[in-house]
Amino acid sequence: MLVVKEPKEQGDAKEQGNDDNSTEEPVTAISEDNEAVEVVTTAKLIIEVIAAVSETVSAAAIVPTVTAAVVPAATVTPAPVEVAVPSTRRRRGVVIMDP
Repeated sequence: MLVVKEPKEQGDAKEQGNDDNSTEEPVTAISEDNEAVEVVTTAKLIIEVIAAVSETVSAAAIVPTVTAAVVPAATVTPAPVEVAVPSTRRRRGVVIMDP
């Protein structure tokens, strides 16, 4: 594990600038270490989830079916539907007049 050391004495701006440049590498190394720790932690979490799921699946495969009773299905009766169908035969309007 890398530890970042702060400068003991504060000098002028040039010295602090040089110190900042010299501390960039360890800071980068620390961020890389943190990233590596995150990757390892994520991998462990994934392994735990896979193990838990495989246990659940194997336990579900062992559970016997207890229900032997047959449940009758509900009978659906359709309601009659009235549809207005237009007449297919056209009638002529014939008027018969008496003379």
